[in-house]
Amino acid sequence: MKNMRTKESATTILGNASVAEKANMSIIRNPKKMGVTHRAKCLIPPCDALHNGKSISGGVYSNGNLCEESKLVRAWNNVAFDVTVELETIPKPTGHLKKGIYGGYLFSHYGHFMLETLSRLWWSLAEKREEPVIFQVVRGGNIPDFAKEILNLLNIDYRLVTNSECLEVEELFIPSASLVERLWVAPEFLVPFQTIADSFPDSNVDKLFVSRGERISQIYGERLIMEICQSEGFMVLDPTTSSLREQIVLFASAKEIIGGVGSALHNLPYCRNLQKVAYLARAQSIASTYKMIDDRLDAHDNFWIYASKSILPLMGNLTGPYMIDAHASLRYLQDAGFISKARTLSDYDVLVETERYMMEFRRLYDLRA
Repeated sequence: MKNMRTKESATTILGNASVAEKANMSIIRNPKKMGVTHRAKCLIPPCDALHNGKSISGGVYSNGNLCEESKLVRAWNNVAFDVTVELETIPKPTGHLKKGIYGGYLFSHYGHFMLETLSRLWWSLAEKREEPVIFQVVRGGNIPDFAKEILNLLNIDYRLVTNSECLEVEELFIPSASLVERLWVAPEFLVPFQTIADSFPDSNVDKLFVSRGERISQIYGERLIMEICQSEGFMVLDPTTSSLREQIVLFASAKEIIGGVGSALHNLPYCRNLQKVAYLARAQSIASTYKMIDDRLDAHDNFWIYASKSILPLMGNLTGPYMIDAHASLRYLQDAGFISKARTLSDYDVLVETERYMMEFRRLYDLRA
């Protein structure tokens, strides 16, 4: 595994980022020290997202009380808050283990799985522990194939607590979460990703363009930049059609990466050779978690490009539609040295892309109506 980073990345903000956004991206975020709590006679109940959309049941209970270190914590406006809420009634155990390691919540959303489900695995992997890692499956459903594949690649024994179970554990280890979304990321967060990356050989791809794809929440204008990048030697990765293993190999090997902000860029912790990366903002702000992860990778140049041109209201965070200023994005990528200065875009192509964006808005609007 590569050594953890020892100095800050060189950060450049380009475009029309607000003063508040620039200030937020420049905050130095110091993580808390990682540790492991050892508990006896614990109950791990099923979990469920609550009706307010901001809280979730679950966690670990000892002597009838919710263990603080098992809570899921997130942040908003740089203020931490507990997502986990205490159950009024703890169900009776349906299963039993002598020893185990608490892994936290297992999310079916790719981004949250990468950020939060994997955040407690650092200790189990670093110490080569053999106890099963226990996950609470959010909403109690089946886990997605990508989650199974990642856990199998890590070669860990794991146990799932679904909506019909409550697990009693005689001796439980609770590692600290190595990431608090939008607040801080500890160096230990990289352990599972680098463990997986080290199990794959390098590819011969040095330049990678990460597309949002065409299945969900497209970024209009991206296609124009993508085509220029292809002609400049970038390989295009569409995460909606490529396999997980293909994504891991490409991220692990790439030296230069350009991508629209989205879940696929949560694959950056797999990077082993990264020299510079450009983030194309689809909105007026970028979640600070991307910057925090970026700062935990080996030092490299990172460019945050704010050129959103979404002139119509969003139909939803996961549906968009989004549009970027392709002319401005191209110019900023040229200034950052990703693309040669000779490349240009035609106004006609930009107009056609704008029409596609407006047609998608109308389609989504009619669906909602």
